[in-house]
Amino acid sequence: MRIWISTLLLLAVFRAHAQFSLQINLDTGKEMPAYPSKFKDSISIIRFLTEKKLQWIGQGFAEASVDSLSFEKKKATATLHKGRKYHLTVVNLEAIPLALRPRKKHYSPDKTVPFSPFQLSQYLAGILDQATENGYPVARVHLDSTSIHHDTLFTKIILSKGPFIRYGHLETHGKIDMKSVFLQNYLQLNDGQPFNLHHVQEIPKKMADLDFVQLAGSPHIQIRGDEAIIGLPLKEKKANQFNFLIGVLPNNNETKKLLLVGNALVDFKNLLGFGERLYLKFDQTRPQTQQLALKTNWPYPFDLPGGLDASFDLYKRDSSYININGQIAARYYLNGQDYLKVFWHSIRSNLLSINTNQLITSKQLPANLDFHSNVFGLEYGIEKLDYRLNPRKGWSLRTKVGAGILRHPPNPKIIEIKIPNAPEFSFQALYDSIGQKSWELRSEIQVNAYFPLFKNSVIALANKSAWLYSPATIAQNQLFRIGGNQLMRGFDEESIFAAFYNVSSLEYRLLVGSTSYLYTFGDYGFVQYPSSQNNQFIDTGLFGFGAGMSFQTNAGLFRISYALGKQDSRPLDTRSAKIHLGFQSVF
Repeated sequence: MRIWISTLLLLAVFRAHAQFSLQINLDTGKEMPAYPSKFKDSISIIRFLTEKKLQWIGQGFAEASVDSLSFEKKKATATLHKGRKYHLTVVNLEAIPLALRPRKKHYSPDKTVPFSPFQLSQYLAGILDQATENGYPVARVHLDSTSIHHDTLFTKIILSKGPFIRYGHLETHGKIDMKSVFLQNYLQLNDGQPFNLHHVQEIPKKMADLDFVQLAGSPHIQIRGDEAIIGLPLKEKKANQFNFLIGVLPNNNETKKLLLVGNALVDFKNLLGFGERLYLKFDQTRPQTQQLALKTNWPYPFDLPGGLDASFDLYKRDSSYININGQIAARYYLNGQDYLKVFWHSIRSNLLSINTNQLITSKQLPANLDFHSNVFGLEYGIEKLDYRLNPRKGWSLRTKVGAGILRHPPNPKIIEIKIPNAPEFSFQALYDSIGQKSWELRSEIQVNAYFPLFKNSVIALANKSAWLYSPATIAQNQLFRIGGNQLMRGFDEESIFAAFYNVSSLEYRLLVGSTSYLYTFGDYGFVQYPSSQNNQFIDTGLFGFGAGMSFQTNAGLFRISYALGKQDSRPLDTRSAKIHLGFQSVF
């Protein structure tokens, strides 16, 4: 009978027509409750009947089945068996420790619920998962003493936990200086903690995310007494970088000569074997403008479940001002590369020169002001990428928010300025009016997403936004600086000042290797900046587009890009194109 029905179902697949009607008869003689009577083809009918059977089984009708199905021209007739509704009572759930019960509390002792083999199977699997994640890697679970009384099934769930296993010391093999304290914390294999099968299964994925070490083979596990010894064959992965970037930009002054800008950086990783990082970068993005950035990170110091970050940044804007930034942070690692960070950020800006004649003429404070800022805040980062260097799919998120004290100390040279024929005028009064001591709020968010398209193509989406707010006057040297190869391509490097910006990017990549690809892109930015005349904000729209390529050679990774930018309704000027040449060497 069952073979005949299966054969009929198979043959029905080949009898698809434009419209089919369906009549369902229950083997009890009762009418079937409301159901669709028209289907576009026979496949849709078979799918509907299968889903109906599974629905009934999930509701406790364990005997549900399709007893017969026949087709005559465009009419299908089916007979269904629903059967009795069964219930289930688990009589000894107390024997399962609370820590090993699934978080979804579907069953409880002596509670009668509709019997669903699917839910019961998932529940048993959940108990087994909890056991293998809490120190019982050889646990087994099964039903025992199952009986049926009328329409109720009574059963016992038996858990054989087996021996309790803890992690022992981590063994590493290979010619690489890698301290076990880093790997134990990063892989969550800490000595003395209960064995967790899920963490062990994640080892290959987590190791692939590291850019300075890799697995040389499969991890292996040895059980010695009540300890699991994890062995990791390792080999070094080239991760230290030396990069430089050269930008060829049109010069907007009267000479009309091309302008060269660029940067260079060195990035050292795992020099001491603790997974630490030391980063040094020098930028010259504009004539007479330099920036020096230093960053360091020490993960899991003293076997703690977090890390320490520190950074220093010095930015000199021609002869106008100098900004000195410093940050200290404590980072807590959530899972792999994901983290939550608490930070203290200090910014100090000092004017280097003052245009006395301009101040006398305008009787206003300059756009740039001396200021001190101390901000405390939180940062959160999460990453779900398949390959960090050149992802094909996945996403990442980084967001931070901070608040703190803002001070505008009066500049002694400005206060001393006297205006002829206006002895009553005082620049000190202007400082008093802008709020010498106030507060500020800073926030940033960056989202990246990658979607595979066809076999060798990727769509990359990105959005980065930042916001600066203070009830006091916001000076120009406090603002965010965007524009250039890193953010808002097609514009001069750091030529756009913003109290708020939102930059979205769409990029198509044609992959030609693991780290090589051709790409075209479009960037759109919305920017707000404070007016120099009052406290009002001015909006502007930015659009950049272009193309480029990144290709790997034996010497290193070369990059080249060509970009054009357009602001608001201003006409596009192809003579203002930006060309960037980059080289990245890994050693």
